[in-house]
Amino acid sequence: MVTPRSTVITRIMTQDKEKNAALENHLQHVLRTLQGDSLRETINEEISALFEWFDEVRLKDFINPQQAWEHLQRILLEPPISDETLAFLTECAKRIHSYLRRNETRLEGILPKDQYDELVENLIELEDLKNEIINQAVSSSIFSMMITNVLYSGIKGFIVSENILVKNIPGASSLLRVGMELMNMTTLGLLGSVDDKMRRFIENNIQAILKDSERFLVEALDERLLTELGNELWERVSEYNSHNATEYIDANHIESIAPIVRDLWLHLRKSPIFSEVCNTSIEYFFERNGKKRIRIFLEEIGITKDGVLTELTQIAVPFLEKDVVQRYLEKRTRARLGAYYLSEGKKEPGRKLAIRKRRSKSSSATDAVLQVIRGNKRGVTVALIKQKTGFSDSKIRGIIYRLKKQDKIKRKVRGVYIANIK
Repeated sequence: MVTPRSTVITRIMTQDKEKNAALENHLQHVLRTLQGDSLRETINEEISALFEWFDEVRLKDFINPQQAWEHLQRILLEPPISDETLAFLTECAKRIHSYLRRNETRLEGILPKDQYDELVENLIELEDLKNEIINQAVSSSIFSMMITNVLYSGIKGFIVSENILVKNIPGASSLLRVGMELMNMTTLGLLGSVDDKMRRFIENNIQAILKDSERFLVEALDERLLTELGNELWERVSEYNSHNATEYIDANHIESIAPIVRDLWLHLRKSPIFSEVCNTSIEYFFERNGKKRIRIFLEEIGITKDGVLTELTQIAVPFLEKDVVQRYLEKRTRARLGAYYLSEGKKEPGRKLAIRKRRSKSSSATDAVLQVIRGNKRGVTVALIKQKTGFSDSKIRGIIYRLKKQDKIKRKVRGVYIANIK
């Protein structure tokens, strides 16, 4: 028996009204959970459930060292630093500099004396570092020039003013000075030759002098003397304030230095040593924490369920209850729910709701996984898909295998998948 066309149309219209009513009821229910006491209850329920899950899952099940390194690269190492970002950071530095110029906070207000003493004590124990600093200092050409000039000036001054003969003969000092002046006027070449010989003698012997200086400094700068030097330094600088520190840097210097710092960072982050340091740190982190349950790890670093609830209640609730946010949430929720309640009816107006409900579970699961992957342009891991869908690892990997065969997704890097764009 053929159903009259008018009956089919009436049935479709009735189903559309029912779906619209169901959509509105569902929408209002969701929006109520995002307001007032219902929002607080929702946050409490979700955070409690999340921390219960954290109590079951270990950190290594959630993310592994390779994934952590890949995330670090994408977030920290790969993104360029735009001119706009550089200009913003430069302006921030200039404003901080301006604030510090007006500030009178003393160093002792930032670094207490007892903590300064502990710092000095620990630095004094770095014997090898102290010796290396002394070695580098006395080996520098600047130090060599300085010592040469000091020796030359000292020897010349001694000959002129401290000669025993001159000191014991009344008036001889004045006579010698007059004689020196006459000699300077008449025998400049001779005096110049003596000066040159004296300088060459000092330069030829400077390395031995420097070695003696190094040995002297290594022995003289013992723990007692270094402690005294540390105390003297504190006496001089403890009353310095932030205003004093900014006097050495002008705002224009900040602007000229900023591009150099940016370029240095861009070069450093590409260097092998930087990668090795990051990898070593990540590997040690997972050696120490990988087998811990996530909840235990979070509590060790001071993140507790109660703390998260408090912060979300104070931050998320006022934010989500703003009218502009509520209107946005209603718009997006309606779009999401509408896709479920209305889209299939528009595509297949003559089919019954019961037929649509008989879609295979496999197809629905595949669509759910594909939707998660398409919603993350940077790529997703199995762990993230599991978090979003609740499916088991084996089920997700089976779906990923099929989607790759269908050329709907591809592997970006090991363990990370993205949608194919056609």
